[in-house]
Amino acid sequence: NIKRKKETTDAAKANVFTKIGREISVAVREGGANPDGNGKLREDARLQVEKLLKTQFKPEFLNRLDEVVFYTPLTRDQISGILQLMLKDLSGRLADRHLSVELTDAAKEYVIDNGYDPVYGARPLKRFLQRAVETPIARMLIAEDVPEGSEIVVDVENGEITVKHQPAPLVADVIE
Repeated sequence: NIKRKKETTDAAKANVFTKIGREISVAVREGGANPDGNGKLREDARLQVEKLLKTQFKPEFLNRLDEVVFYTPLTRDQISGILQLMLKDLSGRLADRHLSVELTDAAKEYVIDNGYDPVYGARPLKRFLQRAVETPIARMLIAEDVPEGSEIVVDVENGEITVKHQPAPLVADVIE
């Protein structure tokens, strides 16, 4: 019975944090960042978030916090940069097999659109990239004979990620 009460309490806390995370995200979107691009919230957005915290948590809890850190959601350019870093890491892992990977612009847009969540930051992007890109690449490498030097091309067709490989050009083709 005590265990069930603790689980119920933990679930209630998780629901509050999820709810407040979404509400803060809305407050940030509505309040927005400063127009000078310094990455800080405007004062009215900061006040809105502080008010929201006070309505959701008891003063005793808020008093235990040393500081509340405010940040703005990542921009699309920042997410694109993070995706580039993740793809560089993937390329490094494929380099052991003398393979390269290239995502078309459409595939990059698809990954960003489907993998980024302003509430949770870039973590869902990493999970989405693993599920939608890395896993199909791994399955292709297991199922097919992909020659060394091949380029793996990730694209979007009919709203779905596709993974194909193009063999490396023959030396005679390069010379001509």
